[in-house]
Amino acid sequence: MHFALEISVILLYIGYAGSRESRTLELLRQRVQRIETRLSEDMAFIREEFYNELKDLSAIDVVGESDEMNINERNIEGSEFELELDKLESELATKFKALQYGLLSEKRIRREIQEEVQAIKEKDADISKSIKTMIQNSTANMNNIMTILDFKKELSEVITILKDLKETFLRRENSRFKTEFASGCMELLLNGHVTSGIYTVFPETIWRPLKVFCDMETAGGGWTVFQRREDGSENFFRKWLDYSFGFGNTSGEFWLGNEFVYRLTHGIPQELRIELEDFDNQYRVASYGLFSIGSVDEGYELFVSDFEGDVTDSFGKTHNGKKFSTFDRGPSTGCSKSHMGGWWYGRCHAVNINGLYLRGEHKSYADGINWHGWRGHHYSLKRTEMKFRPK
Repeated sequence: MHFALEISVILLYIGYAGSRESRTLELLRQRVQRIETRLSEDMAFIREEFYNELKDLSAIDVVGESDEMNINERNIEGSEFELELDKLESELATKFKALQYGLLSEKRIRREIQEEVQAIKEKDADISKSIKTMIQNSTANMNNIMTILDFKKELSEVITILKDLKETFLRRENSRFKTEFASGCMELLLNGHVTSGIYTVFPETIWRPLKVFCDMETAGGGWTVFQRREDGSENFFRKWLDYSFGFGNTSGEFWLGNEFVYRLTHGIPQELRIELEDFDNQYRVASYGLFSIGSVDEGYELFVSDFEGDVTDSFGKTHNGKKFSTFDRGPSTGCSKSHMGGWWYGRCHAVNINGLYLRGEHKSYADGINWHGWRGHHYSLKRTEMKFRPK
């Protein structure tokens, strides 16, 4: 409807412009006619003046001849005759000057008329050119309007397709949501998810959905990752509350949160896997057949046993049965302050993989990402990852 109205307005404008230019041409024609009439009248007036002057000259010549005869007959003195002759010559000169002025005026009028006629012709050509350009522009506008109408039609079809795709996607998502109300990474794996990444799980022991990183590939998959160090981008020297409910980027460095680890490991036997890597690209793994931590009232106490791996068991032997501490809360706040992390400290540690990211060998004592039984207290590891899954 909107485009039809635009087309009608353009057509009316073209009609109005054509009518206006027609009136202009008619006025120009009338003006030329008036100029030609005036020219005819001026030419007739000039011719009449010219003939009158010729008659006067003839009369003067006759009078001159008559006067000459009278002078001879009456024997007039030479001086009077000369005066009369000078007067006649003066009158003749005046008449000739009038004739010359009339001829010059006629030429000037002719030239002015020709110039005005030429100007009218040029204006007529400009008007015709303007009308032609206007018609061409109107044609182009009509083509543009038709193109826009075609595009609008195609866009409407695309929108319809997108709406259909959205409805199909929502139906599939609703169906998937109903069938994948998974409580953890292992259940997602059993439901066919074999790609590692971030998933939303719905544990019965937690009051809300929880986003977790699921490792679906390592040693059979189904692991819930709760700690990762890899580039030093995250600060791990934090308060008790941060360690309780988690911090960091789940796709990078992070700590899931002691409260969530407690609720995910409580009541169902879990196994633990700790992966280690140094800056020489050497790998080690420490595995524990049983893993859980206590509640907040129990200080998030650590329980690990049944060690297996290709590295010394610095974690289980030293830290099993210890309560969690940060620099502001816990039984070993002094160790947390000295070794710059939150951990299950005793007096103080053999493992400190929540310490400072010091990138290999360091002079400071036991405040890096240390695993004493492998690289000692003066070497900070490149990468660590802690993860658990149901047995």
